[in-house]
Amino acid sequence: MSKTRPHRDVDAIPDLPVAAPAAESSVASAIRSLGTPAFPEAFARIGGKEFQTDQVIVFKSDGSGRIKTLLAQNSIEGSERAQRLAEQYRTRHWAKDPHRPLLTPADDQWRDVVLRATRVEDIEDKAYRQSLFIEPRLSAKAALVIRAPDHALYVNFYRGVDRPPFTPEELDAIRRSGDVLVAMIERHFALTNDEAACDLTAVQRLIAEAARERGATLSTREASVCAHIVLGYSIEGIGLILGLSSHSVVSYRRRAFAKLGIGTQKELFSLVLRKRWLLGL
Repeated sequence: MSKTRPHRDVDAIPDLPVAAPAAESSVASAIRSLGTPAFPEAFARIGGKEFQTDQVIVFKSDGSGRIKTLLAQNSIEGSERAQRLAEQYRTRHWAKDPHRPLLTPADDQWRDVVLRATRVEDIEDKAYRQSLFIEPRLSAKAALVIRAPDHALYVNFYRGVDRPPFTPEELDAIRRSGDVLVAMIERHFALTNDEAACDLTAVQRLIAEAARERGATLSTREASVCAHIVLGYSIEGIGLILGLSSHSVVSYRRRAFAKLGIGTQKELFSLVLRKRWLLGL
């Protein structure tokens, strides 16, 4: 009598474990966020994950000697601290930057990308060192300088005092990533219009400073909602840009207004105009 192969019920086959999807890389996340308000945080995460840095600030200069802040983000303390440092650099310390001679447009149609490393002990100017490194507890900086025919970009990655100095291998990794990092920055601001982005950053900083004068602290969302209001965005438009419902936008506005001690958008406009006048902006 021949034996028959026993029937195997397919339903009895145990489920095989399914591998969890791999986490998206920091570079991929930044690319997905191009042209959106999420890009500064995403770009700062590249520095944190790939280069073990705690802060990134990006400036743009032109041939007339003007410089403006494109992006300022601190991975630990958010954007407000980094924006204050960027403003101090732009208005008080730029002239003392040892790398300033590089921050001019290229003489021809070729682009230069160079890397310069700075340690706090190497900075000769005492005020520069105290304001931009010692007080904010930063110990080192790796700076990419990109010279294009009509402008120069200055991409600064900072390490806090709890991290060791950059090694030659780490600096080389930043140098090799330079083209990709710069391409992301240029594409982001081409999508958003860099002038508008700079205005948004400046207005958000002014609003945050006005809150501090009143003994209050605005969250990043509260300050961002108010800055968009000042620049003329509707509640619906702000919601689309920040990925929020209109109800959430109104809630952030209400909380911010309460902290600022104001009740109307007209008062918000007046507050920002007053701050601009006091600072000579």
